[in-house]
Amino acid sequence: MVNPPDPVELPYGLSAEQLRACEDLHTNIGPGLMAMLRSNFSLSIADSEDIVQVAFEKLLPRWAGLDPSRAAGYVRQTAKNLARDLFRRRKREERANRAWMDNNRVGSTSPDLDQPTAAALGRAIDGLEPKQCATLTHQLAGREDAEIATLLSVVPATVRSNRRKAIPNVRRALVSELERDGE
Repeated sequence: MVNPPDPVELPYGLSAEQLRACEDLHTNIGPGLMAMLRSNFSLSIADSEDIVQVAFEKLLPRWAGLDPSRAAGYVRQTAKNLARDLFRRRKREERANRAWMDNNRVGSTSPDLDQPTAAALGRAIDGLEPKQCATLTHQLAGREDAEIATLLSVVPATVRSNRRKAIPNVRRALVSELERDGE
């Protein structure tokens, strides 16, 4: 005799019908909401997908007490608020990185290099993406990954990733700078 499967426990005490309605809402407004976030907030596809997912995660615990006709508006507003928070946080990080970099140039923190090489290295690093530039500048100043991560408001793995991506780029740029200086 075969035993029937155990009933699946649905999250937040929702009924299967309520969960289906939430999934239908995601299917109906998710793509348009992601497109709106990408255009209004200049977000990447991945960021917009993450924000829509988090907005629905915030909606799910409240679904049972929500008027279904207002659920779409709730998700839209939550997604917009999350996008604004992300946009503002990135702007703050950008300003902090720029301010720090303005006060900490590579040539002054690299005493082992001769002046032309230090200047070429500084120009090569300045040509990197801002996150990579900030990571290498902090690294050259003698900071550890954990300290750099705190300064840049990222996790240490991001610091390692930025450095890993930056080093080949700075090598190529440094070779070009030194060849240009040698001419």
